Parts: sequence; structure tokens; C-alpha cells
Amino acid sequence: MCRYIYDMAKNDSEPYVRASALRCISHFISIDDIWEIDLCKQNVADHLFDVLYNEPEAIVRKEAMDVLCTMNLQRKIASRHKDIFYSTLAYCAVSDLHWEVKVGAIRCWRSVICNLLSDEGMIDGVFPPVTFSKEKRKIVQLNEKEINLRFTKMMNELSQQGCLGVILKCLSEDCDVAVILEAKAFLKRLVTELDKYNYIATITATDNVTPNTIHNNPTTSNNSNDINTTPDNLLNKNDSMLKSALNEAVKLEKNTDIVSGDAETAEFLDSDEIIESILDSKDFNLLADAYEQSMRNNIKGDTDESAASTQLRADNERRTIHPFYYRQFTNVSVSEFFATIKRPDFEEKICKQDEWFYAMKI
Repeated sequence: MCRYIYDMAKNDSEPYVRASALRCISHFISIDDIWEIDLCKQNVADHLFDVLYNEPEAIVRKEAMDVLCTMNLQRKIASRHKDIFYSTLAYCAVSDLHWEVKVGAIRCWRSVICNLLSDEGMIDGVFPPVTFSKEKRKIVQLNEKEINLRFTKMMNELSQQGCLGVILKCLSEDCDVAVILEAKAFLKRLVTELDKYNYIATITATDNVTPNTIHNNPTTSNNSNDINTTPDNLLNKNDSMLKSALNEAVKLEKNTDIVSGDAETAEFLDSDEIIESILDSKDFNLLADAYEQSMRNNIKGDTDESAASTQLRADNERRTIHPFYYRQFTNVSVSEFFATIKRPDFEEKICKQDEWFYAMKI
């Protein structure tokens, strides 16, 4: 039954059917026997990444994000998928066109934090008096110093995964009320958890961080020496390597659209334009697509074969998100994050948003 539902999630023509099938899969993932026997063999994660980047229907993308969040909570995402997982969360939270998908991405970041806290020994929202340390291979006492070290490790990982930069960008630039509210709830919950153990005050005093003082995170500064991280343009600088890679991907996609587009596009192109587009593309694989398009225009084949060929071409042209997309948000270090949220102008903006949201409800 699981395989049939998974096939429906991938291939059904109705978006509501695909969305409902994904919702069923979300429940199946929590059942270990079903996962081990069937779902783990179906490349579910790859399909979810593809849906979240290519699916035009928002209702399907929303359900795909919920499934991805469940997989992360159940620790069903393989280590080889971690980069594209963080990139997908960052892309959906910042660039998706539907607010429910953005909200789902921010909630998925919460699942990341839950897993990190669990890895550091937190149980049911609190640290026990003692825990077993895998690094030291012995039982350690969780005093204030040890807890602060574990919080620092968690925050550094969130910074390196792009989470802190994504949240600040959502709070600063997003125009969807629901997204801003979710980002604020995320921030409030994180700060409350850290304040429970007086972590922010301790780390601020240790690093001498004030609202007007910014320190670079040593774990990220080596990778971002050319990035200006002052508060005014902290969220506007992208990794040059990533930008170049994305530009090349856009170029290739445009050339592919010209050469291997549908019949309605091809009929407006003469042979010289097709040849020029092939030469500009620098990709010999496009030659096969052009030949296939030419044969399809000249030979009136069977309609079923034509439909299958069109579907195959569409599958080959599906975009894939850059696995290091999230790195453009890693220039926000832990110190910078705390300094930004404690800045008077940032707090004032948050207060004004609260007043505005409250006025909307009245």
C-alpha cells in the first residue's frame, strides 16, 4: 500500500491527490517497520527536494515541507543529504512564493534545534544533572559552564547551517504577516530557552558584545573573508562562488528552454537560431534534445509516444537547488546574531510590528 501511495504522490495528475498522498507518507514515516521495509528504499528525500523546488502547486509544496520536517524529527535524513536539506530550508523560507511553505520551513528549523538540543543531552526541555559525553567517553556533570559550552556548540552549528541568517532575513525583509509572526515566535522560543540557563547574558559578557559591537565567528570568518558583515549590509552579501554557480545554472536553463522547448516555442525558431543556441550552450547533451525536437516536428508519430517523450524531456529539464545555497546565510555569526537582535532599532522595529499586528486584529 505504501508503494501505491508513494506512486500517487509522485505521478498523479491532481495536486490535491499528490498533497493527500504526501500527508499519508508523513504519518507512515513515524512507523519504523513501514520505513525500514518500504519507504527507505523509495528515495523519499530526493523527491521532496525536487517537489519543493519545482512543484508549481503550493498545496503540494506545503505537504512536502511537512513530510521533510517529520523526516528530520525522526532522523530519517541521511548525512549525504544534509547540505541540500539546509539549502532547501533556506530557499523555501526566503524565496518561496507561498506563505504556508515559508512558515513550514521556519518550523522545520525548529526541528533542527530540537535534534541539536537532544544531541547535547537535553531531555523534555531541561538538562539533567549528569549525562554521558560521547566526546569525552564518560559521564559528565552538567553545570553552568558545561551547559554554556553545549549551547555555544549548538548556536555555532545553527550559524554554519544558515539558520540564524535566514531568521534575520525573514524578520527584516519578508512582507507576509504570517511569516514574520512565525519568525518572531521562533526567535522568542530560542531566546527563552537560552535565557532559562542565563546563556545570552553570559556569552555577551564573555565576548563584550554590545548592540553596537560586532564580532566575527572564527568558524565562519575563514570562509567569508571577502564578506562585509556590518549590521547595515549583513543580510545583503552573498557568497561569490554560489552566485557564479547559480548564474551558470540560469544560463544553462535558458539555453535549454530555447533548444528543447515545446512545439509552440520551436515553431517560431528557424534553423540558424537553433544552431546558435546549441553553440552558445556549451553542452553537447542539448544536441540530442534538439534532434529529438526536430524529429517530433517532422514526424507525426503516435500520440502516446509523443506524450511520453514530452514527459521525459520535462523530467530532464527539472531544476535542482544548489547544494550550497544555504552558505550565503552563514555570514551571520552567533555574536552578530545576538548583537543584531539586541540593537535598539531592531527591537523598536519588532515593537512597531507587534502594535501593527495587534491593530489588525481589532
